[in-house]
Amino acid sequence: MVITPTTRSWWRPPSWVVAYSAKISSSRAAGPVARVFRDLMMPIFLKKSASAESLAWMYRHHVDWDEPVPQAA
Repeated sequence: MVITPTTRSWWRPPSWVVAYSAKISSSRAAGPVARVFRDLMMPIFLKKSASAESLAWMYRHHVDWDEPVPQAA
């Protein structure tokens, strides 16, 4: 048996996928008040969370390449 998209149990026609996507995305869309609040607060949150200090754990890590590696037990 050849497996094609139409033989799979989860397959739905593209129109069903589009309709379902529109349904779930419209329920999550921000209203006018939420959009204003988001646009006012986003710069504040980004300044707090996307600073050089918040990413220091990743970029300031130092690997000493000359240090010997301990042997596994």
